[in-house]
Amino acid sequence: MQFFGLLIASVLGYGIKELAIRALAAIGFGLVTTYGMYSLFDQVQVRFQAQLSGLPADILTMLGIMQVDNCFTMILSAAAAKQLMLGWSKLTNSRTGRVWRSPGSSNGTPF
Repeated sequence: MQFFGLLIASVLGYGIKELAIRALAAIGFGLVTTYGMYSLFDQVQVRFQAQLSGLPADILTMLGIMQVDNCFTMILSAAAAKQLMLGWSKLTNSRTGRVWRSPGSSNGTPF
């Protein structure tokens, strides 16, 4: 009976160790990816601002009226949200397909 208890404890101990290693690796990979995406978006924003700094004042005023800066922020936010959803779907092993189905397709496959 003691052998059986020792066997179960060793198997559970091995499983917990492997689980902890996988969890720490996933957290580390997530942190590196998040920091990389943050620095990438930061560089894109800095480059955009640098390109705008050389424009004349009247053009900058027109761009301010058209709120191009808000548009650029929305585009970067949408790109970050897309990367988040792609990462989440890979994490959960779920596939996101197209929502719209072509008329006449009854089997449920897109296009």
